[in-house]
Amino acid sequence: MGDVARLMELLSLQRHDFLNHFQVISGLLQMNRGEQAREYINNAARDITRLSRVVHLKVPEAAAAIMLAHYSATERGVDVDYVVETDLGGCTIPAEKLGSALEAVLLYGAEWLGSPENGDRVMHVGIHAADRGYLFKVRFKTPTGIKNRYGSDGALRDIDVNLSLYGGSVKQSSVAGETEIIIFLTAAD
Repeated sequence: MGDVARLMELLSLQRHDFLNHFQVISGLLQMNRGEQAREYINNAARDITRLSRVVHLKVPEAAAAIMLAHYSATERGVDVDYVVETDLGGCTIPAEKLGSALEAVLLYGAEWLGSPENGDRVMHVGIHAADRGYLFKVRFKTPTGIKNRYGSDGALRDIDVNLSLYGGSVKQSSVAGETEIIIFLTAAD
């Protein structure tokens, strides 16, 4: 999908999201549930603030890919929590490859969390500076008994192979019902 088409898809998703928020708030106010409306507004504002950290990444393709994956995750009932400590400004992986890898890993996590067996549907995403690069971390709870259900070996291996061409890598670990995927992204010296 081209850049303009992805931008239009993202704008359409955001428009739908905002209209939905307004409808919920309006409904709560019409039912004289002012306190619930206030709580809903606070929660929506918190979510928008968390997602806005992604918008400030210096690689627009990465920001757009993360936001598109975010909306796909929310459609599956997954809540995404972001900790963004860097802007990826020095990342040396080509922007299109970077965006594709980040989106694929987030969609992979959303597939796990969207599983009916999974009661905890929160995905934690972190973007951190590291020695000679950046770490993109995705962490989520995984129910026992459905390991590799979504083809982690093949999906993550393909991402790892693509990123390794530019010095990046992908590692996954699963311990005590929690999965963590760490992508190492190279940076300019």
